[in-house]
Amino acid sequence: MINITAYYLSRAETWLLITTLAYFLMNGAGLFETAVIIPKWSSSPPTSLRLLQGPYAPDLKTFWIIAHSLHELTFIAAIVYCWQLTTIRIALLLLFTLHFIIRVWTLAYFAPRIIRFQKMDLAIADSSLATAVRKWRQLNYLRTGAFLLLAIGMVFVLNTLHHITPSTPLKPTNMDQRLSVITLGVNDLEAQKKFYKQQLGWQPVAENKDIVFFKMNGFLFSLFSRTALATGSGTTPQGSGFRALTLSINVPTEKEVDRQFASLKAKDIKILKSPEHTPFGGYFFTFTDPENNMLEIAYNPYIPLDADGNVITHKSIDDL
Repeated sequence: MINITAYYLSRAETWLLITTLAYFLMNGAGLFETAVIIPKWSSSPPTSLRLLQGPYAPDLKTFWIIAHSLHELTFIAAIVYCWQLTTIRIALLLLFTLHFIIRVWTLAYFAPRIIRFQKMDLAIADSSLATAVRKWRQLNYLRTGAFLLLAIGMVFVLNTLHHITPSTPLKPTNMDQRLSVITLGVNDLEAQKKFYKQQLGWQPVAENKDIVFFKMNGFLFSLFSRTALATGSGTTPQGSGFRALTLSINVPTEKEVDRQFASLKAKDIKILKSPEHTPFGGYFFTFTDPENNMLEIAYNPYIPLDADGNVITHKSIDDL
């Protein structure tokens, strides 16, 4: 038994959609020709046939050669990419066969006669010309209708394909365990930028009037308009108070915690909690930025850091 994956179905549907759209565009051109151009040159032959002759006569031969060629290439591609789907394959082969029959009819009957109308000497045309033109026009209605029916058939096949379910569903995979960007929505971007740049001494790697990015240890930290962030995330910016979020900057020793505390306090930054020890041997203090987003400087013996200050891992806490 052949396994049909979601990817296979998606690719097959894409190519079938392309060839269906191509067919409708081609039929749109055919309808325009049938409704506007053909009635003008076939209205009263031989006089009306002068529209097909001369330097300003419409010559759609090149257009139709290119249009049919491109469509038939996409049609063949759709058949190839749908080959494993038996019902769809049979339906497309039937439609393509009917399309090919009409194309043979076009090349055998319609094309030679319109070329004859374009090249004939109208001064010596006899009464049989009007009959030939009228027959060409009436049969063209039949041909145009046949092409439209084939286009509708393509839609039905496309709809059938759209409702086929994969026999091999996509396997769920775990998300990569990493963060790339932490974005903080702020009310006053300029004041926040000033705090992080001047008070903390952080240097942005990119910024404009709407957002600023700081390169951290392996990820980016950004400040963005709170309203714009909420709107872009599909929510509202209302709300205040504790945000249940702390940005933690870990350091390798308690001495470094004290050094950072003294430095920030000297800059009159709002301190929420002075340095204190934790039951598990940690040591930290917390402070806020101008919009009361909480940050902490922490030493945690269970989170070893490398020489660049990046987190290596988190040690087992089963014994805590």
